[in-house]
Amino acid sequence: MNTQLKIVSALSRRFWSRSSWIDSCASGRSVHTVASYRDTFRLLLQLRSSACTNHLQRCRCPIWMRRLSVCLDHLEQDRDNSACSRNVRLAAIHSFFRYVALHAPEYSAVAQCVLAMPSKRYVRRPIAT
Repeated sequence: MNTQLKIVSALSRRFWSRSSWIDSCASGRSVHTVASYRDTFRLLLQLRSSACTNHLQRCRCPIWMRRLSVCLDHLEQDRDNSACSRNVRLAAIHSFFRYVALHAPEYSAVAQCVLAMPSKRYVRRPIAT
């Protein structure tokens, strides 16, 4: 395993460590939020493993943003998710990259580019009574 993958793997393990996610009640997170973040990363990793051939070291900011956009668009179009669901997935990705920016300064440029990805606008539907 190369050094970049070891760093990303360690960051991922720390991000999902017991102190930050598993004990969600103590940290004020909903069980549903934790499940949503988990599912987001599971889907993202499945899509990325089938499409990504470059290592993190070779990826530049625009490439990361484009690839994440493609993954989010796939979830929205092919899996028929709404823009609201897409924004929830993007919030999970933003959360991880905020963690990366704080704990791995060598990846802060990539993290800042990903954090600059905007949420998608959508029209709220009225609640039927």
